[in-house]
Amino acid sequence: MKNAILTLSIFSFLFISCEKEIDIDLNDADQKIVIVGTVTNLDEPAQVRMTKSVPFDQLNVFPAVTNGQVEITRVNGSDVSIFSLVEVEPGVYRSSEPIGQQGATFRLRIVAEGEVYEAQSTMPGEVEVVDFYFEEFLPGSLNPGVDFVDVAGVSNFYKANLLINGEVRPEIFITDDLFTDGQINNALFGGPDLEFNAGDLVEIQIDQIDQANYNYWFTMSQNVNESTAAPANPESNISNGALGYFSAFSRTTVSGVVPE
Repeated sequence: MKNAILTLSIFSFLFISCEKEIDIDLNDADQKIVIVGTVTNLDEPAQVRMTKSVPFDQLNVFPAVTNGQVEITRVNGSDVSIFSLVEVEPGVYRSSEPIGQQGATFRLRIVAEGEVYEAQSTMPGEVEVVDFYFEEFLPGSLNPGVDFVDVAGVSNFYKANLLINGEVRPEIFITDDLFTDGQINNALFGGPDLEFNAGDLVEIQIDQIDQANYNYWFTMSQNVNESTAAPANPESNISNGALGYFSAFSRTTVSGVVPE
């Protein structure tokens, strides 16, 4: 029996390329700052996106937070480096170079509109994928799956992105190793709105994330599962009442074509 990664088919944000845009419908009438920051093991700069929230019953038009001061400190043993991020478009701040290091801790500090926001995330190691395949889950339906190695003796948390013919699917896929510590994880991707046709190019990105970010996605999933007019805000790892998340993660990507 495959240990299927949890699939959620309704949610309020969209992944585009390697950037994460997040739209949060709030239970708060007052505007709050929404921060989405990422540092990866890939050859890409660190990025922080800052917007303002809107009330739950208003259109999802999120004003950018501009002219902020954004700094990330990387701590890896005795090696400490500080990187200033530059605003490259309204509300989007990037480092001048890739700064990711597996095992390093990254500390985010933002000064924006007279307030200070801080967060911390440690980058786990890269996921080792041992197999990528297509398996019949329902008669006449092939679903993509991956087998990957879980490192024993430590708590590990995973989030995956699914792309079909270059388009990122809106489902959320998350899991942990609570019952699979040190084992080969078998993850089969499926859902009520997912359809895979012969010839489709399927790409799976598996991100190993830290526990704080797993908690964010888990509480987001509770909002998705609950039928409520005003969902609670997801659990953020950013201080001073900010919404969103700051994540240092390692990504492994596999791909293949659905067979005839």
